[in-house]
Amino acid sequence: MKISRDSIPAKITGCGELRELFLSENMSIAYVKVKGKTEEHFHNKILEIYYIEKGAGILVLDGNEMGVEEGDLIVIPPRTKHFLKAKEMELLVITQPRWREDDYHRV
Repeated sequence: MKISRDSIPAKITGCGELRELFLSENMSIAYVKVKGKTEEHFHNKILEIYYIEKGAGILVLDGNEMGVEEGDLIVIPPRTKHFLKAKEMELLVITQPRWREDDYHRV
């Protein structure tokens, strides 16, 4: 299966401009463009992996800031409050199990 990022319509979410590249019962993969600050949130059951493809910024995990840049991979365990701050950033967001709206909790 081949998926072209640009063939998937973008939707604006609390995490930025998101294109859902792949979705199965066990995982999901999204391409996200961030400009500014994303919405602080957490997931009870979902583990998230961020892979920074372009740009740099600050990732805040449970109130602790860390610099992130191109090539970084960050694992965000369930129940971890998090958000990004970046002038402009592009990343892949991989979730396990798959992303579900009912497990997105705003802070």
